[in-house]
Amino acid sequence: MSVLIPGLDVAHLSASICELAGGQHATSIAEWLEEFETVMLPLLTRGDSVVFRHAPYLYCLLRAVRPLTVVETGVDNGESSLAMLAALHKNGRPGSELLSCDIGPPSPVYDRAFDSKVFPFDAWAYWHHRIITGVNLLKLIESEHGQRSIDVFFHDSDHRYDNQQKEYGLAYPLVLPGGFIGGDDAEWDNPPWAFHEMAAEHSLTPVPFGCGYLCKKTVAVV
Repeated sequence: MSVLIPGLDVAHLSASICELAGGQHATSIAEWLEEFETVMLPLLTRGDSVVFRHAPYLYCLLRAVRPLTVVETGVDNGESSLAMLAALHKNGRPGSELLSCDIGPPSPVYDRAFDSKVFPFDAWAYWHHRIITGVNLLKLIESEHGQRSIDVFFHDSDHRYDNQQKEYGLAYPLVLPGGFIGGDDAEWDNPPWAFHEMAAEHSLTPVPFGCGYLCKKTVAVV
């Protein structure tokens, strides 16, 4: 377990990241979690251990795969957005961007980030936020950029089955080969679960852990 991040099983996180992104990253996980703790923990106020589970996972995943284009549908309290922005900033890859959307304005967590002395101000340059549904954002990306234009997609908007099914259906062809699709609350509703249906459609078998992450060749549920 991580001493500072409640509920986080570091060994399990490391094994899942290595399964998705490659075993060569195993020796870097501890360093990345230290980075996460330094930048993010002062901003996170919710006690729910799930918050402290998928945010560090996303941070480590983005540090491992160094994506150019990350798309996130649903911002809510903003922990995942800030974690991914911090990772993109740390990667320092020119042209990197996080495209986020929600049907409401950004959460007050962003005020804490703006006022924070530890969250890197330059990280905001990677962020593009739209007040729009996830389905409409994905349609817009398809019309502007065509297929195979996303490195990492993360669903965290309306978790009802119909919406998840639509988002995953739109996102999959937009994600580059070897890219990643993730979904918070992959098992939030009763079966059938849209994330698992997507995995089955592409002959992939999920690995149990909680939220779902898919690399067009491997699936992990964390």
